[in-house]
Amino acid sequence: MNVSSLLRSTLAFAFSFTGAAWAQRTVSIAVTGNQISGSGTAAVVLASQGNENAVGFSVTFNPAVLRYDSYAEGTDTAGGTALVNVNDGQKLAGKVGVGIARPANTTFSAGSRQLVVLTFTVLSVAASAAISFGDTPILREVSDVSANTLTATFNGAAISTSIIPKVWTGGGGDNNWLTGANWHGGTTPANDGSATLQFAGSTQTLTQY
Repeated sequence: MNVSSLLRSTLAFAFSFTGAAWAQRTVSIAVTGNQISGSGTAAVVLASQGNENAVGFSVTFNPAVLRYDSYAEGTDTAGGTALVNVNDGQKLAGKVGVGIARPANTTFSAGSRQLVVLTFTVLSVAASAAISFGDTPILREVSDVSANTLTATFNGAAISTSIIPKVWTGGGGDNNWLTGANWHGGTTPANDGSATLQFAGSTQTLTQY
């Protein structure tokens, strides 16, 4: 094989390898069982190629179906290993922005890396719903230590939702709405309009808000 042929073969292999790496870099939303019942979490996971320093994105959802409550650092961003910033100023419109950055000149290790975990409450039942990616308020982007943009595929999650009713049992003996023992499970319903209530038999309650 002459030098020219060897060079072409080497370049072809390099471009092929690079293209394969790009194809494998994904940012995905993972929901256990593809269902949220009552309340639950959605984890954002990076399939890292080992050269990513920062990731930005917005998570979108139907605000009539889900309510965003809070976030927690992922297993691969906790403990100061990365800076996680969440912009929830548009959460009522179903948009939450997330920006994640490793320290300067460091990268995520290759493999599956959990970036952040978002907690939602179900507001209505939906046989088919989605938690997806968008670009408002934070653009979708993955970058390296020099702030060069890296090609990545962003994958949302198709889910279903269900509501777990809060059942009054009257087991507390005082008919007080705020007594946890009067409710199945030992806790009172959330006072935010999200609870679905069931009452066993003829029940009188005393509300003391």
